[in-house]
Amino acid sequence: MSFTQLEIDKTNSNVTQIVEVIDNATDKERRVKEASRVENMLAPTDVATRV
Repeated sequence: MSFTQLEIDKTNSNVTQIVEVIDNATDKERRVKEASRVENMLAPTDVATRV
């Protein structure tokens, strides 16, 4: 089974978009965790211990 270059390009483009979405989600998750960590550092101890 052979693919045309157009089909290959389209697939590569779709894969790239998926990877970007995953990267963005990972970045967002990392930022949320970082913000939470900083918030806990700034908060009084009794507030920081709540989960």
